[in-house]
Amino acid sequence: MGGREGLSDTAVKTARTGYIQRKLVKSLEDIVIRYDGTVRDSSNNLLQKLYGEDSFTAEFIEKHKPPGVDLSLDDFKRKYGW
Repeated sequence: MGGREGLSDTAVKTARTGYIQRKLVKSLEDIVIRYDGTVRDSSNNLLQKLYGEDSFTAEFIEKHKPPGVDLSLDDFKRKYGW
């Protein structure tokens, strides 16, 4: 009985979180970042003055390089190629 209860509880939670995620994605699908750095919706309403509140994007914050980035193209192909 406990196993069945846990299984049904898991199924209900999965469905509920999936539905919440779907509603969130549908509500955010019309939001875009304009060339001036502002975040706006499809009606051109201003949502944020700067993207991310501080205008930093993650690719410029990280300072380390992943392994293999400093290799030349030939060395990269030789090491990681099929």
